[in-house]
Amino acid sequence: MPFPPIVLVVDDEIRSQEALRRTLEEDFGVFAASSVVETRTVMEREDAQIVLTDPRMPEVSGAAFLKEVRETWPDTVRIIISGYTQTNQMDVMQAILMLVQRVNEGRAEVENEFMRAVTPAGNRKAQALMQRVFEQRDRFEWRGLGEIPLSALRLRAAYAAFDAEHRYTLGCRSVAGNRACECGAILRGLTWPIGCKLFGTACTLEAPMDSCMVSSESAC
Repeated sequence: MPFPPIVLVVDDEIRSQEALRRTLEEDFGVFAASSVVETRTVMEREDAQIVLTDPRMPEVSGAAFLKEVRETWPDTVRIIISGYTQTNQMDVMQAILMLVQRVNEGRAEVENEFMRAVTPAGNRKAQALMQRVFEQRDRFEWRGLGEIPLSALRLRAAYAAFDAEHRYTLGCRSVAGNRACECGAILRGLTWPIGCKLFGTACTLEAPMDSCMVSSESAC
């Protein structure tokens, strides 16, 4: 009996990963990765025939990542998740037309159907505005993750009048999280929310113990 094809699911949202795994695991061998770096490691170790990726990744866009996959592992089938709840009927029809055309022409390429709004370079005007108003901080302390160099932005001096840190002299103070909370490990993908002994008991949406449980869209 032949082994089932291996699918590598690439998504930085654990819930999406698990939903895709449950959908695919009856017919495929499924591996999962949360980042481009982790994906490269899995691809070098496993013979994945299919890569299924989210278009929005932390380090790079899904389209750019699939170009790398095509160059490094040309025999791998590449699929990018493109379904969202907010869709335009003409966009859906155009996407289907483009897929049929690629099949008929025997071509497999990364193409952008949404060119009227999205370009490969992104929104240059928005990027220029961000660059003008913000600058990188030397370091920043994140809840559950600790201090990470060059990981956050702040307003430039020219916009200090709009900066609450300067205007109200708030200062910065480190707030220690609950020692029993596994928020940091959950955010880094080292454990699942159910691996935290506070999950669903002492820590709930109504009474969160840390940042992982502060809203319905948080990690827990």
